[in-house]
Amino acid sequence: MLSPMVAVLMLAGINPAHAWERDDLILRGVLRDVRWLDRHSRILVPSRPMDDPEPPRLFIDRLPGDMTSAREILATYIEEPQWPGDEPPAGGPLDAWFGGADGWQHGYRHLAGGVIRLGRAPAEAARHRKEALAAFARGELYWGFRHLARSLAYVSEMGEPLRTVPMPLRLLPEVKFRSQRYATLQDNMISAYERAMRLEMQAELKVDRGPLLKAVRTAPRLRFEDVETATRALALYASGRGEELWGQVLDWAPKRLRDRKAIVRGNARDLRPGPRTEGWEDLLEHSARSLEVTASTLRAILILTERESRPAADED
Repeated sequence: MLSPMVAVLMLAGINPAHAWERDDLILRGVLRDVRWLDRHSRILVPSRPMDDPEPPRLFIDRLPGDMTSAREILATYIEEPQWPGDEPPAGGPLDAWFGGADGWQHGYRHLAGGVIRLGRAPAEAARHRKEALAAFARGELYWGFRHLARSLAYVSEMGEPLRTVPMPLRLLPEVKFRSQRYATLQDNMISAYERAMRLEMQAELKVDRGPLLKAVRTAPRLRFEDVETATRALALYASGRGEELWGQVLDWAPKRLRDRKAIVRGNARDLRPGPRTEGWEDLLEHSARSLEVTASTLRAILILTERESRPAADED
């Protein structure tokens, strides 16, 4: 049985920032071979949705009256759930343990061997895809793809193993058994890892090759009939890889984030990836496998959406 202190430490500081740091880089690789999106290469940006009770609010890529495409909407607005002003209302009993209401809404963690499951990310993924299908049925392609992007955002977050299991409790003595120090160190480690993977993928994109890029582009096809179930399955897979990845990240991450007497949130200089140590290739291989399953799940949900949105989404 978990003690109250250990339970708090395992939940504390779940970083609500977007997993993988740049989800659009992953999604663009997935979208390359989702052919039904070719039919939606010219979509008019409307001034507002007709009947949507909860429309996304901001325009950053195009203005009303402009033309855009399904791929650009998805790749641009997959980041939208993390933008300022999009935070959910506070008030849940576990908000504080998840770093705030945003962390609870974007998180999903397995504790006690999966007996305890906490966080709303899978439910939010399903809710926004339902809104997407409703918008498609109304003939509102633009808002349908905006909601679909939000759904995919919650799915993508669950593919990052460090987001589904807590930092190893063997580090408790290092943080003097203080929950805030534990949370801050965990936050620093996750940020350093995700920034390193983002920089690596950007470097691979420049030369059009590399293990992370290959994992996303060649991910095998999966089939799901339910988005919430698919998202939970992805989180379960990621959590099974979390402990090993935590060990690799703690060995690799910049030592200055752990050597301080007082652990504080790292600034941009602190979070620069360190030198490519002996374990770098192992870290890349582990990350590539996680990205592969994430990409497969994203693609499966896009294919499921095509089946369930016909014929409405076929009408430009």
